[in-house]
Amino acid sequence: MEFPPDDAEFDPFWFTEDFYETAPEARTDANTTIMSLPIELLLEITRYSKFSDIYSLTTVNKILHAVAIERFYSVVAIKPKHFLSRVESSPGISKDSDIVDMLPLFDCKFSSILRGLFAHKRHLCALRKLVICNFPGTYKETETALLCTIVHEIVNDATGLGTLRIANTDWSSTRGTTGIDLTGVTCPPTLRVVNIPVLREEASQAILRHIGSLTELTVESVTHEFLESCSDNTYSRVTLFSSDWDIHSAPERHSESTKIGHHLPRIMPNIQSLTLRFTPPWYQQSEYEALAERFNETCDLLLRNLKKLRHFTVQKVSELTYDTVGSIHINDEVAMLKRFASLRPSLESVTIYKHNPFLLFGSDYYYEKSVTWKKVAYPSNPNAAGRGLRDVVWTPDPRVISRWWWWFGMYGHVTDVRAKMVEHWKGESDIPSLDRLKLWAEDEANTIKYHLQIV
Repeated sequence: MEFPPDDAEFDPFWFTEDFYETAPEARTDANTTIMSLPIELLLEITRYSKFSDIYSLTTVNKILHAVAIERFYSVVAIKPKHFLSRVESSPGISKDSDIVDMLPLFDCKFSSILRGLFAHKRHLCALRKLVICNFPGTYKETETALLCTIVHEIVNDATGLGTLRIANTDWSSTRGTTGIDLTGVTCPPTLRVVNIPVLREEASQAILRHIGSLTELTVESVTHEFLESCSDNTYSRVTLFSSDWDIHSAPERHSESTKIGHHLPRIMPNIQSLTLRFTPPWYQQSEYEALAERFNETCDLLLRNLKKLRHFTVQKVSELTYDTVGSIHINDEVAMLKRFASLRPSLESVTIYKHNPFLLFGSDYYYEKSVTWKKVAYPSNPNAAGRGLRDVVWTPDPRVISRWWWWFGMYGHVTDVRAKMVEHWKGESDIPSLDRLKLWAEDEANTIKYHLQIV
C-alpha cells in the first residue's frame, strides 16, 4: 500500500473496514522500538506529526491505530461550500437523502476528512470537537436539509463529542441559524460547549433544548425575543456565557439596552464566567454620558443578580479621548472595580476592554485595548496565628505597560513594584524584568512625579 507524500494529498478515508481487516503485520524491529514507548509519549508524537507520517506509523502495529484516530478525528471542521454546491449536479440526491446517498458529494480532497469520519464508527467515537463553517442562510432547501442530516448523524453517534461550534463568516450573507433543526437528536452527555452565531428563539428551540448537559454557551449576539421567551432557570447548568450586546443613547431605547441585565440572571442563574461586549454604534462625545449610564445600569443589574459570578469580561464604553497622561483613566477603572466588587463580592477577576470610536481618513475605526485586574486579599494586622482582617486590592496584569502607573503609584520604588508583581501574578502572567521596569521609571520620572495620583 502506498502512502501519500504530504498532508495535502492525505485521505483519512483509507481507514475503512477493509483496512482494519487487512492492515499489515508489524515489522519486528519497529514494533519492538515503538511499543516500548509509553502511550502518553505516542500521543504527543502524533500531536506534532504530519498526517502522512502518522498514517505510516499505524502500519507498524494495529494497536497504534487508536493513537492515529485520536489525532485525525478529535477535531473536525466541515466546510459545506466545498460540496453542497454539487447537490444539483448529483443524481438521486434530495432533501430526504441519507448519508450513504451523499457520499459521492464528499469525493474531493476538502471533504475527505468527512468521508473518513463516516467510514467507521470508531472514528465518530473519537470526535471531540465539531466545527461547521458557513452554515446555511444562502443555501437552498435541499442543501440545508442535507447539512442537517450530516449534523444529525454525527451528533447522534459521536459519543464523546464535547464541543459543537456552528460558525458563520463573510462567505454567508446572513448570520441566522434558523435553518438548523436538531429535532430528534440524542446529544451525548459529554456535549457541554456550544458556539453559535445568533441566539434567537428558533435557534434555542432547535439546538439548546436537546443539550441537557450544556455548561458553556458562546454566541455572537443574543436577541431580545430569546431573552423574553425563556422561562426561569431554562439554562441553569450554564456556567460560562459570552455574547455581544447593543446599547443605545436614545431615551426611548433605554429598556432595550438594559434588557439583558433583567433577563440573563433568571435564565442562567449559575453563570460563573461572563463575557459581555457592549457594542454601541459610532457615537458623538455628547452621547457618551447617556451610553455610560446604560453601561453602568446593565452591569449593576448583572452583578447584583448573578450570585455565583467569579470572572467578568466586559467591553466598556469609553470617552473618545481616553489615553490621557497619568492616572486619570486608571482611577476610573479602580472606581469601577470597587463598585463591581461591592455589588458582587464573589468576583475574582475583571477584564476590561476599552471601545473607542474615532474618525480616521473618513472611516470609522475602533481602537480597543484590554487589561485584566485580579483581586488579591491578604491579612491586615494579622495576629500571631496569621489571622486577622483581610485587605482587598485589585491588581492589573503586569504585561500591560500602561498600567505600570498603578504599580508605581501603589508601591513606589521599582524593586518593591517588581516584588509585588511576582507575589501577586507569578505563574499567571509574564513578569517584566527589573531592568525594564527601571528603564521605564527613568523615562517617565517627571510624569510620575507631577501627574501620578492613585486613589
